[in-house]
Amino acid sequence: MTNLNDPPMNEVRATMIAALHDFCSCSIYDKEEYSARLQTYLEAWEEYERLFAQAVCPHLHTVDETTGGMHFAGGDVIDDIVEKAHCLDCGKDF
Repeated sequence: MTNLNDPPMNEVRATMIAALHDFCSCSIYDKEEYSARLQTYLEAWEEYERLFAQAVCPHLHTVDETTGGMHFAGGDVIDDIVEKAHCLDCGKDF
């Protein structure tokens, strides 16, 4: 499970706090700046929610995904098979 104090979570949290601070100090008459700062705040919040959901998800519903294959090139066998698990609940790849 992801620790909520990991650097990605701290970075999102700091961005969200800075955006909220800027949003609160923005003049209501500056509509472009207001809109841009609000969008930054919403994007940071969505990223925070996504990371939080992955951190607390027990990953009970997962599927194994296999991509790639075996190829012959110049008499050599090239194996580019990649296997990973994907959580259907939170979207995290392992």
